[in-house]
Amino acid sequence: MRDRNPSTTIWNDRRGVSEVVGFILILGILVLTLTTYQATILPQQNAQTEFQHFEDVRNEMIELRNAISTAGQADVSQFPSVKLGTNYQSRILTINPAPPAGTLQTSEAYNISISDSTDTENISTKFIEYQPGYNEITAGSTWYEHSVLYVDEPGTRNAITIEDQHLVTDGNKLKITTLQNTFQRSGTNRETVELLPNQSAVDLSDLDDSEELTVRIPTRLNETEYWDTLDEKLDTDDHVGYEHVDESGDINYLVLNTTNKEHLEINAVEIYS
Repeated sequence: MRDRNPSTTIWNDRRGVSEVVGFILILGILVLTLTTYQATILPQQNAQTEFQHFEDVRNEMIELRNAISTAGQADVSQFPSVKLGTNYQSRILTINPAPPAGTLQTSEAYNISISDSTDTENISTKFIEYQPGYNEITAGSTWYEHSVLYVDEPGTRNAITIEDQHLVTDGNKLKITTLQNTFQRSGTNRETVELLPNQSAVDLSDLDDSEELTVRIPTRLNETEYWDTLDEKLDTDDHVGYEHVDESGDINYLVLNTTNKEHLEINAVEIYS
């Protein structure tokens, strides 16, 4: 008669053990691979997406800057757009952080002052800031002011110029386009910016037509950081002259002069969404 020892039948039958061990090993390798991907590869890919958006929004800010000049100087409404944020590529087994949103907004208002020997006219203007909210890369705000477009270098007070000033191009005329109204939009969507000329906002009739004018222009940039290059471009016999940058207050002021009102062109643009 065959011996049926229960202990031999149950405890010595290991036919499924190797399959279980193999499954656990494969699962462990898969988890380790996904963890490594989540911690290293995914952030690198997302950083590439953010950098591409940073490049794209820089170009769109150049278009916005040019549109402001066109609206003011050609007296034609403009409608540029800016993609405020971006979206990462879709993932199946890994998790993305929240899509990086950005903010496009105007600054507080500052006065441009224009003076002859007896009178002063003040005209309000604002700057524009684009502030990114990236998760992986570090990028400073992009600023527009008086035709200059620049990026604040993160962690420093330095500015990296994207587009140079067009206030003075040939020494013959000072051209200023003021920016008025309040604008603020945040998110990841594309936002259209309405730029409408408003020449009624500028009135210099009380200033003498033939007198030399002193023009004080608000700026975040300082003299050594940027504006001393303008001084180098102007000659002593030009109709527009460089005086200095007043850095004594919360905001700096670029101080220029023109030989008379004929060599000053100033216009206003209102910003809406």
